[in-house]
Amino acid sequence: MVAQVAAPDLRSLALVLLASSLGALLSRVSRHVVLPTIVVEIVLGVVIGPEVLDIAKVDAYLQFLSTLGLAFLFFFIGLEVVEQKVPHTSVVRGTQGWYLSAAIGLCVGVVLQQLGLDAEWWVLGVAVTTTSLGSLVPILRDVGVLPTPLGTAVLGSGVAGEFWPIVVISVFLTGSRGAVEEIVLLVVFLGIVAWAWSKKRKKDFDEAARQPLERDGEDR
Repeated sequence: MVAQVAAPDLRSLALVLLASSLGALLSRVSRHVVLPTIVVEIVLGVVIGPEVLDIAKVDAYLQFLSTLGLAFLFFFIGLEVVEQKVPHTSVVRGTQGWYLSAAIGLCVGVVLQQLGLDAEWWVLGVAVTTTSLGSLVPILRDVGVLPTPLGTAVLGSGVAGEFWPIVVISVFLTGSRGAVEEIVLLVVFLGIVAWAWSKKRKKDFDEAARQPLERDGEDR
């Protein structure tokens, strides 16, 4: 028996594509007030979604496009980090700042759990330390801050704020393997990252990562 595949909701798909196109246009309507495109797109998504007009429904096809778009978004953020040549010191400072934020966040999580909030304290602590780098990078690029020292510092902090919460959550929430195996995998992964970012290897990896960008510039 062949399983039947549900037809996509073409109206919802068309509305989502229309909202994404309008977001790019509306953000540039005024020369004096330039709105971040991603902010306008989020607002339009809320408007057509169930919270306001409820004219767009999420189905398996839109969910797939959402996951694919998120993957591409993180890929382009990685390219921005390479293209802007974010120094190793910025990422180290961002990591140090994340450690401090995590300590404060865990204390806040304990307080909120004691006040009766139905959530684990460590989940709350990690949640308040997570940065939305996918939203920050387009905004900084639109306003021209990304190439500046401030943009470099934000990128370094943003990378740490995206990377470490994912590592922590993957260790505590992944149940496919035992805790010992997860910790061993984490240590091996961090060892590979440390080796790749060592002074001896970092130059080679940065050069390899910039080659596609340089070839793209030559083709143009």
